[in-house]
Amino acid sequence: MEHILNSETDGIDFDRYRVYVESVRKKLPEHVYAFASNPGQFNLDSRSSLHDAWLETLTVRETASGERKQISPTGDSGLLVWPYHDRWIHLNYTGVTQYSFHTPPKYTEPRYRHTAHGDLFTHEIRV
Repeated sequence: MEHILNSETDGIDFDRYRVYVESVRKKLPEHVYAFASNPGQFNLDSRSSLHDAWLETLTVRETASGERKQISPTGDSGLLVWPYHDRWIHLNYTGVTQYSFHTPPKYTEPRYRHTAHGDLFTHEIRV
């Protein structure tokens, strides 16, 4: 989280992120900009917020192309259960060059076992 997590305050700073999103607006497809700039995606009182959403599935695809199928770009696709567990959102990423996945450090503690990978703390779109 390059723009949202603020190491100086040890917290979340959505204002810095909003400034960043506006600075790259012309580089984003309109639907990506609409998603990234929607305050409801970050407002913890909004039914559109992804905060606390749980991961249901994660698919990593490598669809090879080329004469010998030697070109293999990575595309990730993830499905998140929304925090109110009344709907889903499907996030599809293309052109991914790097990703990592971590189990929460407290996963072995009984109160965290029901969420496996934990819940989504925050998210950001970057160019």
